[in-house]
Amino acid sequence: VALGIGQAALGMALDTLRQSARHSHDQEKPHWAVADAATEIAAARVLTLHAAQTMRDQADAEGFVAMAKLAAARAAQLAVDVALRVTGPQGFTRGGLLERLSRDARAVALLLGTEDDLRATAANEMFPA
Repeated sequence: VALGIGQAALGMALDTLRQSARHSHDQEKPHWAVADAATEIAAARVLTLHAAQTMRDQADAEGFVAMAKLAAARAAQLAVDVALRVTGPQGFTRGGLLERLSRDARAVALLLGTEDDLRATAANEMFPA
């Protein structure tokens, strides 16, 4: 779910950049920030796939699952933040897509577990006591 939220926010940012490129030569839009968000989403997607394969092949995959959840939640939040930065205040209208994505990214991050809990789970799997 987090990856879907991130992908939707990334799509919104890309659409905004394409529209602004057609109408002006606006170099103030942070193209590099969109590339960073796309990289994080792609990395989280690969980590999620790896966690799923590890779960299928072995029972003890909690560490990879925790890392995938953490990466996906962070990537979604970054993509929403970038979309907000690219679209500006007009993109964050009440009842609009970006408002919903922002709210959903935060909710999913909380549902997946706190960052500290996910980090602890991953660390415990990497460095068993």
